[in-house]
Amino acid sequence: MIGTALPNYVIPRYDWASACKTHQFLSQTVKQTMSIVAFEKFHGYLVGEEGATRGLVVIQEWWGLNEDIKSIATRYSKEGFLVLAPDLYYGKIAHNADEAHHFMDGLDWHDAQAMVSAGARLLKSKGAKAVGVTGFCMVSESFWPLELGWRRW
Repeated sequence: MIGTALPNYVIPRYDWASACKTHQFLSQTVKQTMSIVAFEKFHGYLVGEEGATRGLVVIQEWWGLNEDIKSIATRYSKEGFLVLAPDLYYGKIAHNADEAHHFMDGLDWHDAQAMVSAGARLLKSKGAKAVGVTGFCMVSESFWPLELGWRRW
C-alpha cells in the first residue's frame, strides 16, 4: 500500500552480523546472497537468488535503510525476486520522528530518483528481465513511477 507502513510487530526482526559484510545462506536448495553493494555513485542493500529474473526496488520509509526495510527486502527475495533497497540517506538512520522528519526534509529528490533508476539498471545488469518499484511512506511523496521514466526498465 502506498502511504501506509506496516506496524513494527508485523515485521520480523533479524540480527545481522554487520551491514557491510556479505552474508550467504541456503534457503532450501536456492542460494541467496545479501550484501551492501555499490552501484554507480550510490549504495544499497541487495538480496536475492542467483539467477532471479524478476527485479524489485524497495523504497525505504522515512526512517532510512534500517533493519525493518532489509527484512522486507529479504522476504521479497524469498518469493523469487532480486531486490535492491537503495540507501537514500547515505548511511543515516533516524531514531525518532524528529530525526526522520529532518532527514526527509533534507532529501535531494532528484538524487533519490537517480539512485532508484541506477538501482533498476543494476538489477537489469544482474539478469532481471523486468524491474518493479514498491515502498512505503516515501513512495507517495513524489509520484515515483511517473518521474522515474518507469517504462525504461
